[in-house]
Amino acid sequence: MLYYINVSFTAIFIVEMLVKMAAFSLCGYFEDGWNWLDFFIVIISVIGLMDFLPALKSLRALRALRALRPLRLVSRYPEMQLVVEAIFQAAPSILNVVLVLLLFWVVFGILGVQFFGGMMHWCVLYVPPVLTGGDHLLVPMQQYRNKSSCEQYGAELAELYHSPPSQPPSYGAAAFGDSLCLARAERPEAVCQLLWRRHAPGFDSVPEALLTLFEIATLQGWPMIMHLASDAQGKDLAPRQEGPPGFQGAELYFLLFIVLGAFIFMKLFAGAAIDPL
Repeated sequence: MLYYINVSFTAIFIVEMLVKMAAFSLCGYFEDGWNWLDFFIVIISVIGLMDFLPALKSLRALRALRALRPLRLVSRYPEMQLVVEAIFQAAPSILNVVLVLLLFWVVFGILGVQFFGGMMHWCVLYVPPVLTGGDHLLVPMQQYRNKSSCEQYGAELAELYHSPPSQPPSYGAAAFGDSLCLARAERPEAVCQLLWRRHAPGFDSVPEALLTLFEIATLQGWPMIMHLASDAQGKDLAPRQEGPPGFQGAELYFLLFIVLGAFIFMKLFAGAAIDPL
């Protein structure tokens, strides 16, 4: 059904293009930039219908460009054309605002790496899907408060899976008790791991910090990131689980970025886009 609808619309587009060429002449048709858009969309639609030819199979990816068909409406309404032209006219101003915004984010990203780099991790027990019935399970292990102890007991847990069945487990392995993670001959593929990892976006590097700042700028999930930063105790140390926050300036960092980076600069971006109108 969708195939026949696609063929019908493509035929209508071809007939419309040929009528315009006959009415305005070939040179007159291509003098209008919006006709170039219509011509491009028609060519993409025709290629999409001829993908059964071996020579055109390599062009199948161009079928995704059929999503540009709604842009044909722009050429029908002068009001929409005015908006699109205004956006192109405002492109230099928008680019300047984007560059300033990117520089501002890089500064905050570097500050975030300096303040919170490596401080938002904690130890978790990874349970594979074969033991949970299909889901990856991460169990927080709050008794391991730093990276070294987590890696030490993680190594002992790994040794448990390679030790002979008659050998008693070491202290670190025995700390897990008779749990589903203990090695058994009937399930050799079921291997649990102790991992030192981050549960939320963090600031371990400048690129990661920029991604974290982007998420904060959307105002989605930023309180959790701020609370983890407030509970940070130091590099390679798990965040504080209770008591007063360890870093008193974390709230100021996040609130300042939201006010400047998410509100003020977004207003400047909107102003640069609307000014040509």
